[in-house]
Amino acid sequence: YGTVTGVQTCALPISTLARVGYLYDNLYTNGNPKNVFVDEQGVYWIADGINGLVKGENNTYETIYLNSPSGIGAFAMDAGNSGVWVAGGGLAGTGGTNKDFGAYWLNDNSWKSFDMRTDSIFRSLPDRNTISISVDPSNGKHAFVGTRGSGLLEYGENGIENVYNQNNSTIMPI
Repeated sequence: YGTVTGVQTCALPISTLARVGYLYDNLYTNGNPKNVFVDEQGVYWIADGINGLVKGENNTYETIYLNSPSGIGAFAMDAGNSGVWVAGGGLAGTGGTNKDFGAYWLNDNSWKSFDMRTDSIFRSLPDRNTISISVDPSNGKHAFVGTRGSGLLEYGENGIENVYNQNNSTIMPI
């Protein structure tokens, strides 16, 4: 199998992925490499199952954030005067899907994601499956997101502002 040291410009075959994963697991946060490409300048471009695209150069690793939502889920959407909001969770039959993609907001051609990495309030919720969304008609930078088990989330342009549930509102679990 060998290591990636000295690899010329090429995509590494599937048979080397386990070794690549072993080499990179401890070099950047939450490493879960799936494939890697080494360019002519020796820069490693890592397709990572948790971090997305990671650039490795001179023993430093940087997550590249593309202008896109951070997750792949899109269960519900609503639009307002300041863009489109998306709830990234889902349902399967009568149960949830345990998707914790959070919510995304497209405003002025730029995506903003509110998820496990970017929103500490969202990260602290016992159920992070977002399944419904409604944009405030008077303020498109303000939305409400329903979850399967953590109540109603009130979002502003920087993330969750309030969580409404059976402990602080008239909302009752089913």
